[in-house]
Amino acid sequence: MSGETSFDWRGAILLMVVAVALHVLMWVLLPFVLAAIVAFLCQPIVRGLSRRTAVPQWLAGASV
Repeated sequence: MSGETSFDWRGAILLMVVAVALHVLMWVLLPFVLAAIVAFLCQPIVRGLSRRTAVPQWLAGASV
């Protein structure tokens, strides 16, 4: 039976493990991605507030 192909279960299991790991990591990394987007959008407000009031940027960022 040299023409018959056998299914490689190890490859299928490895593929499923990688897919599950990526799915879990997607939900773990999502809050960090959203926080980076919010920080990028708020940066002009923080800089302007820091410049106008002469407070440090960390204090202006905490107030925003």
